[in-house]
Amino acid sequence: MIKVFLILLLTFNTLATQGIIRVHEAPVVSEPNASGRILMRIRKGDSVYLHPNYLNNENYYVTLTRDGRKAYIRKDFIKLVLN
Repeated sequence: MIKVFLILLLTFNTLATQGIIRVHEAPVVSEPNASGRILMRIRKGDSVYLHPNYLNNENYYVTLTRDGRKAYIRKDFIKLVLN
């Protein structure tokens, strides 16, 4: 029973494509590292799109900027919304 619950929990995490910002202002950067250029900032409580194929990366999620460019946001700034 516990194994089934864990599998379902992990499956829902991989299907999530929305997240909510948990910090006051989260920087969205051009590269998945600390030296990336800041493209924009997103305020606490805002909903962001997360690319479903990149949810299992190490420290960053892949998202889109306002003008549609690929960007990165740190995982600890995001709370995944599970449907």
